Amino acid sequence: MFNAEDNRQSTIDNSKHGFTLIELIIAIAILSLVIVMLGGAMSLGIRSVEKGEREVVELERLRSVILTMDRQIQSLIPSTHDKDGEKVVWFEGDEKGCLFLTNASLWGRKDAFVEVSYSIRDDEDGTLRIIEVERLTGEEEGLETVLLEGLEEAEFAYFFTDTDGEGKWTDSWDKKDKFPEA
Repeated sequence: MFNAEDNRQSTIDNSKHGFTLIELIIAIAILSLVIVMLGGAMSLGIRSVEKGEREVVELERLRSVILTMDRQIQSLIPSTHDKDGEKVVWFEGDEKGCLFLTNASLWGRKDAFVEVSYSIRDDEDGTLRIIEVERLTGEEEGLETVLLEGLEEAEFAYFFTDTDGEGKWTDSWDKKDKFPEA
């Protein structure tokens, strides 16, 4: 005989064998959310690595430029030249740049003294660049190299010890009888 209780029990047992449409939609939504979150995390990670690599390249370039400038300044030739009938040291400088005589050429000019000038120039977009111009003595035009660009701020400063023995920094070099110490 057919019993209503058996029919209800049979219906309950059949529902335990599969998923309902709502359960499938919820599972797909959760899976989609997890995939979107993983994709976002991967994208963020890739951008962070790329930014880090760019910063490393920029810092390495800055380090290289500073070492180059240091090498040229350390190789400064302490000499004088005639300027407007007066003997002055071969060094000029202000906050926008400096000029001196050295034997350390960026271009590999051996056995020659070169006049090197560093200058800070404005780019069209408002950022700054540091330019190195190297001339053989007597040359009108020199070899120009952009050392750094895209800087937000830059300036030159010069260190000397005053008559009291105290070290000071100045933004311009107007002493005609001595070179800056740093």
